[in-house]
Amino acid sequence: MNDACKLRAALVDIDIVLFDCDGVIYQGDELLPGVAEALTLLREQGKSIKFITNTSARCRDTMYKKFNKLGLTAPTVDVGDCFPSGVAAATFLKSAHPHVKRVYVAGSSGLVTELRKEGFECLGGSQDDNKIMTDHEFLRLATEDPMVDAVVVGYDTSFNYYKIARSSLCFQKNPNCLFIATNGDISDRIGKDWLLPGNGAGLAAVAASVSSIPHAIHKQPIITGKPNALFGEMAVHSCMQDVRDPSRILVVGDRVDTDIMLAKNCGFKSCLVLSGVTRVEDLDTISVKPDFVVSGVVDFLPGSPDSAF
Repeated sequence: MNDACKLRAALVDIDIVLFDCDGVIYQGDELLPGVAEALTLLREQGKSIKFITNTSARCRDTMYKKFNKLGLTAPTVDVGDCFPSGVAAATFLKSAHPHVKRVYVAGSSGLVTELRKEGFECLGGSQDDNKIMTDHEFLRLATEDPMVDAVVVGYDTSFNYYKIARSSLCFQKNPNCLFIATNGDISDRIGKDWLLPGNGAGLAAVAASVSSIPHAIHKQPIITGKPNALFGEMAVHSCMQDVRDPSRILVVGDRVDTDIMLAKNCGFKSCLVLSGVTRVEDLDTISVKPDFVVSGVVDFLPGSPDSAF
């Protein structure tokens, strides 16, 4: 059954709503039904809103521009409401590992932008998109590339062998090099039936290259995105410093393995929407049960009745 009525009643006791984006707010380049009206209603009710996404391909400014193109502008959505996983990775490195100064980015320009905002010197990124790795190039980098303190892997549609090899070289040159990933998502659903490889696919390639390095055989990536509780804590603290009751925070997402698990890991309430990855036929098999299941964000609006899916 659709939990729309129960969800709307529970909103009285919610202070912060964390919305996943793709499959929740929009699908591709289309705003999903009822989203603009629901966000306006939540603002009128005094709720704090954050838009959280595991993709690091977009920085905060780019996320905001996408919202604008979809018709969502201030005060409904502001750039400060955007929290992509690149922000989490940069924040984590700066706070937990202050010695890190230079990083190699096996990712796209959005991730580089957020890392640079926190003062990190970045190598790689989109500058390595079209490069070819040869034996000669690898030996040149082994001699000329400066040592880096961390390798950060993020979603990258231009991911290539060059980035795998250069990442591996970073760990070979510095046994203490940190291994960071913005997320481990293996795939994202595109359309009704198709799965597009996600950051987890590229991350597995980098991890495999690291596993052959004698001093790094057991090195595993630190994943700073969903469902890591640290991601949820950082997102919440960016809009409310003093959080005394995590049950007054609601995560709204379309994936059980990231969004709903994030809520469970943080002690937040969770709402699964069926407008993205998770489908009706998946409900009987999911192991982590959300607090609410609704068809989409439209069910935040009054007049959307409980009904069978």
